[in-house]
Amino acid sequence: MEAAKKTTETEKNEYMMFTGNVVRAEFGGTKYDKKDKYRVSVKSEDIDYSEIWAYNDCGPKYTPKWLKDANGYINLDSSFDIPVMIDGNEISFDDWLELKTIIGSEVKVKIRQKDGKVYPVCIKVLKEGEKIDHFADM
Repeated sequence: MEAAKKTTETEKNEYMMFTGNVVRAEFGGTKYDKKDKYRVSVKSEDIDYSEIWAYNDCGPKYTPKWLKDANGYINLDSSFDIPVMIDGNEISFDDWLELKTIIGSEVKVKIRQKDGKVYPVCIKVLKEGEKIDHFADM
């Protein structure tokens, strides 16, 4: 078995993982980005912002607020489906949204860094959030 390759100072880790809780998840656009994308925001005590190098050469205008603030949140988006594993089964992000247990879920997130962008690779649900009933108070 080959030993894990150590990262030297001149090499950058392309992948990174952290755990946290989902605070927002949706498919759609925002007021800043009208393009429909899969979007997820995670609150985490586990993110090492010093390891995020993807925006180093972008300048302050293109560096996301979550990275500038480094206050325990990260916002991720992807034009492609984000695979989700829940109870050992892989499902689509759309199917996860339909379960209505996404908000508050404890998750482990794997991200990939490229120059100028951080992408979600996959999400593993460690503990589901409470099911949301939008009609409960009606």
